[in-house]
Amino acid sequence: MEKLSELDRRLLTEAQKGLELSSKPFAELAERVGRDREEVIDRLKSLRKEGFIRRLGGIFNSRKLGWQSLLLAAEVPGDKFYETVELINSHPGVTHNYRRNHRYNVWFTLSVPPDDDLDEEIKRLEEKTGIEFLRLPRLKQYKLGVKLDFESEKGG
Repeated sequence: MEKLSELDRRLLTEAQKGLELSSKPFAELAERVGRDREEVIDRLKSLRKEGFIRRLGGIFNSRKLGWQSLLLAAEVPGDKFYETVELINSHPGVTHNYRRNHRYNVWFTLSVPPDDDLDEEIKRLEEKTGIEFLRLPRLKQYKLGVKLDFESEKGG
């Protein structure tokens, strides 16, 4: 992995601030960093290939779009752990799946689109895995947003 150039640092810092929702989302980013669009796209591709960027995409408020989601926990026996996690992860609505050092050793979020029944999807997963999930509804929303400054002397 190479050391980040000044342009790379600026791109990483600015890209975290968001991109325009348009047919050419990188044009505005290019303007912010004082480079042309093609150079910005090339650098972002390189940064992704080199492992500095894992994902570049939109983050939507799924709740406002009508989606439902729920945090679920499961008590999975050790001999069934990997098989169960694989079954859970095969559902397209599963995100944020974590192993925990706890009685409930698998925690994950399940989201479904507006026309799907969340409870029915949970029941299907329970039948598929043979495990009953603990449902943990959100009582209050907390959002953490981390933006790293790759340009400061202290680093990102």
